[in-house]
Amino acid sequence: MASMPSVRWSGCLPFSWQAQVPQLPAHKGLAFDRKRPGHVPKPLLPPGTRGFAAAYARERAVGKLAMRGEGWNQKDAAASVLVTGTAIGGGFLALPYTSAPSGFVPSAVVMLVSWALLLFQAHVVTDLVVDESRRAGRVVSYATLAERRLGSGGRAVLSSLFLLLMMATLVSQFAKAGSLLSALTGLPEAGLSAVLAVGLATLTWKSSSNTTASVNGLLTLGFMAACAVLFAAGVPLADWTRLSRTNWSVCLPSFPTILQLFVYLEVIPTLGTILKLDPHRMKRAVLVGSVLLLILELAWSGLGLGLVPFVQGLRADPVDVLLGRGGLVSAAVLVLGCCAVCTTILGTNLALRSFLSDGVPKRVSAFAFVATSVLPAVASLWPNAFFGAIDFAGAYPVTLLWGCAPPLMALAKSKRLSGTQTTLLKLILLASVVSVTICAAQDIGRFLGLQSVAARWA
Repeated sequence: MASMPSVRWSGCLPFSWQAQVPQLPAHKGLAFDRKRPGHVPKPLLPPGTRGFAAAYARERAVGKLAMRGEGWNQKDAAASVLVTGTAIGGGFLALPYTSAPSGFVPSAVVMLVSWALLLFQAHVVTDLVVDESRRAGRVVSYATLAERRLGSGGRAVLSSLFLLLMMATLVSQFAKAGSLLSALTGLPEAGLSAVLAVGLATLTWKSSSNTTASVNGLLTLGFMAACAVLFAAGVPLADWTRLSRTNWSVCLPSFPTILQLFVYLEVIPTLGTILKLDPHRMKRAVLVGSVLLLILELAWSGLGLGLVPFVQGLRADPVDVLLGRGGLVSAAVLVLGCCAVCTTILGTNLALRSFLSDGVPKRVSAFAFVATSVLPAVASLWPNAFFGAIDFAGAYPVTLLWGCAPPLMALAKSKRLSGTQTTLLKLILLASVVSVTICAAQDIGRFLGLQSVAARWA
C-alpha cells in the first residue's frame, strides 16, 4: 500500500493544507494548448529529471497549469452560494434571539471565532477529501474519509454523528418552515412541512448536483434580494443605540447555537463534484461563501437588535415581533425566511445524498435518503423544536464532527507536520473536547433535576 503524502503549510492561505507533491492531471505531465488543434504536447518535466528534483519540478508545473486554468465561472459562483446557502437557513432567523442577551459586540466576537474555526477546518477537510478522492478515483464521502484515516471504528462514529447532525438540522429547518408557511397561507404546519420535505427530497434525489446547486443559487439570490429590501426598510427604523448594550457574562452559552449557524462543511464533497476536485477552486469557493455568510450574519444580528428592544426577563423572538407588525419589513422577513430555509434543506439533502450513495446499494440508499430527509418534518412538530434542535446540533454533532474529527484525521497519518501545525491542531481538539464536556454536564444535570438553570437557548 502506498504511503500517505506528507502535508505542508500552504502559502495561499494561513489556514490551508495541501499535499506536498500534488498529483498531475490526466495528461500525465504533458501540456496541451486547447486553442490550437493538433498541437504537439510538450513535456512539463525536463528529460532525465528524477527523485526530489522531479517532485519539485512536478509541483511547479502543476502550479503553472492551475494558473492557466479556469478562472471564476458559473460553477464557482454556484459553489460559493451553496456554501452560504447551506449555512443560512431557518437558523439565521434565530440569530437576533440568540444575540439579544449578551448584546451585539459580544455576539459578534463569538461569530468571528466560530467563522475562523470553521474556515480553518474547512481547508483541512478539503485537502483530506481531495487526497482520498484522487486515490479512490471518485469523490468520497466524509464517512469514507474517516474510514481511511481513522479505521472502521472511526467511520462508524463519524457516520452516526453526521446523520445526527443532518437530522437535527432538518428538524430545525422544518420547524421554522412550517411556522413561516402557515403564517403565509393559513394552512396547518404539519401538512406544509410534509409537502416541503417530499418536494425538496424529490428534487435533490432526481436531479444532478449541478442542477440542485443552481436551484439553491436562485433561492440564495431571492434571499439576498429580500435582505436588501429588509435592510432598506429596516435601517431607518432601527435604534442603533441598542447595539451599545453588552453583557459579556452570558455570551458563552450562545456559542453552540452560533457555531451551528455557521456550519457548511457537510457540502465539501459536493463542492468536489461541482468543481472537479480542484482544491484551489474549492477553497476559494469556501472562502468567498463563508465571508459572505459572516457579513450577512453580523448585519442581521445588528439590525434585529436595533429593531426590537431587549427586555430583561422577557425574551421575545425578534422575528415573531417583526412578523406581527405587518408592512414591508414583515413581508421581507417572511420571504427571507422561506428562501433561507429552502437553501439549507437543499444543501443538507445534497450532503445526505453524497453520504448515502457512497458504497450503499441504490435501493437501500434511496430508502435511507427518503427516511432521513422526510422524517425530520414529523419531529419538527414538537414544542421548542426550532431552538432546541439548533442548540443540540451545535453542542454535540457539530463540535465533534468539525471540531474534533478534522484534527484527528490530519494527525493520524501525516508524519511531517511542523511543531506549530501539530500544536494548533491539538489545541483545537482540546478546546472541542472541553466544550462538549461542559455542554454534556449542563444537560445531564438539567435532565436529572440537579440544576435549575434554564436551557442554553431559553
